[in-house]
Order: sequence, then C-alpha cells, then structure tokens
Amino acid sequence: MMLVLMPPGCTHVTTMLVPRSSCRSDSVNPRTANLLALYLADSAPASGLMPAPGTPERYRVLEWLNFVGTEIHKGCFYTMFAPDAPAEAKAWARGRLEKKLAYVASRLDGREFVATDGFTIADAYLTWALTLCGKIGVDMNAHPVAAAYVGRMHARPAVQASIGAEMAAAQAAA
Repeated sequence: MMLVLMPPGCTHVTTMLVPRSSCRSDSVNPRTANLLALYLADSAPASGLMPAPGTPERYRVLEWLNFVGTEIHKGCFYTMFAPDAPAEAKAWARGRLEKKLAYVASRLDGREFVATDGFTIADAYLTWALTLCGKIGVDMNAHPVAAAYVGRMHARPAVQASIGAEMAAAQAAA
C-alpha cells in the first residue's frame, strides 16, 4: 500500500493506492479521510479501531467520522484555511467552529473515548481536528472537557508516534 500526498495548493485529499493483488475487482482507492481511515481499520480488524459490521458501536464510530469530516474539517477548517476566503468568511467559520467544539465537549463529558469504550478511528480523526484547533489559536481552555480529551489522546504512545511522523513529514516537505 502506498500513501500519495497531494501537492501544495491542491484541493483534493490524500489518496491511498492499494496494490492490485490486494484489491477486489469492485474496490476503489480511498480518497477521503473517512474512507481512508475506515479502509485501514477494516484491514486490521484485530486492532479494534473499527467495531464489527452491523454493531451499534460501528454506527456510532461512523457517526463521529462523518461529524468530524463534515462539520469540523470541511464545515470550518476548509474556509479558515482557504487563501482566497474573505476575512468575514473566516471569522464566520471560526464562530461556527466554537459551536462545534461546544457540542463535542458536551458529548465527551464523562467519556474517555468519543464513540465507544475504546480508542477507534473516530478518536484518531477527532484528536487530529482538536489538535489542529490548538495550533490555529483556538482557546481550548474554553472547552475544558475537549482539552482534557486531547491531553488523554496525546498521552497514548501510538498518537505520539503519529504526531511525530506527521511533523517529520511536514518538515521534510518544507
């Protein structure tokens, strides 16, 4: 399997190319964050990153993948990072993000993980989004439940390794 990063300025998302030998004739190459995460988790079912098909837990994970992907990633970050977006649109997206973070915090209250009783791909995607919030100047202290969640996720060795790899790749690309 090979991960192909899109060039700077490209509006498409990362694409994963799957070798022919592992593809069914009806398969597709994952081209969205949600599908990429789902493909990777389903490729390693023993990891527990995605609950079994047909279970309520799987649908909760899918719900959160879609929430992060549509409401935070595309619904807010897209506008906030668009170089040609007017300042008013960026301010609107930032206000919208604050509302989404309040919702996330309300759903995380009393929970260690977002969708199930264990770490899933929904936690990975939400952790990425909340980490990015902190890096773009969002005051995560205004959302203490979400900030505590990010702290717990960042304490996980696999999350630390992932962030380290992402930082190394970003530095290499710069």
